[in-house]
Amino acid sequence: MEKKILLAIVSMIIGLNGLNAQTFSKGEKAIAASVSNLDLGLVKMKEEKIQTDFNLGLKGDYFVIDNLTITAGFSFGHLSTGKGKDNWLLMEIGSKYYFWKYLYGGIFYQGLYDNARLNSAGKLEVGATVYIAQNVFIEPAIYFLGGERAFKSNNITSYTQFGLGLSFGMNF
Repeated sequence: MEKKILLAIVSMIIGLNGLNAQTFSKGEKAIAASVSNLDLGLVKMKEEKIQTDFNLGLKGDYFVIDNLTITAGFSFGHLSTGKGKDNWLLMEIGSKYYFWKYLYGGIFYQGLYDNARLNSAGKLEVGATVYIAQNVFIEPAIYFLGGERAFKSNNITSYTQFGLGLSFGMNF
């Protein structure tokens, strides 16, 4: 657990070193591919032992005013527990606000469609946008997620998750 936290801090420091003077303006757009949780084992659920958990997705940002986005995306997820495996489609909508040039904080609502059931969660995220070319960026992030899910067993369980995410994208 300590190594994972250290990895997150090092990623953020590397991201801060890459900051430059660009700001985000109203009307800008961005699209990015993302991976989150990276099988870190940071999920906490009642009565479930998590073995693997990850999401692969696509998201888009639109700056409604300077430094404030409306963000929407979807992803495919996989979860493996001691009781079996589960796959899902996750849809997310929220907003990010950029401060200190490239650092951001975000709040999101997630709807999870799984086996003809819709489950939901709230997500808080902090990250940094690091440009590796003029319009190409990576976004390391740390997030907290909490909600309820019904698994294949049809038992509804509450869960919380601290995780890491990484997005790779471009703005235009």
